[in-house]
Amino acid sequence: GAVFPDGRRVITCAGEATRIIWDAESGKQLHVLRPPVYQPPNSRFGFLTRGVSVFPGGERVLVWGLDHWATIWNATSGEAICELTGHSAPISTVAVFP
Repeated sequence: GAVFPDGRRVITCAGEATRIIWDAESGKQLHVLRPPVYQPPNSRFGFLTRGVSVFPGGERVLVWGLDHWATIWNATSGEAICELTGHSAPISTVAVFP
C-alpha cells in the first residue's frame, strides 16, 4: 500500500485483485480499483497485485502485478487511464518520477 502526498488518502492491496483508495481521516472507501481486462497467455497468477505507487501529485496511481501487467489509474475518479501490457515476464518493480 501507499500514502498519498497530501496524507488524506491511502491505497491498500489485498488478495488477488482488491485495491482500495481510502479517505485516511474517515476510513471511507473512495474507490475500488478493478483488475485490468488483459489476461496474458499461460497465466499462473490471476491478477495478483505486486505493488502500487502514487504519482507525486497524487492524481494517479500505478498498480502492477505478477502477470506481466501494469495499470495507471485516475485516483480521483477511480477509472483506469491506461494498461501497460507489453511485458514478457512478471514485473518486479517500478519507479514513478515527477
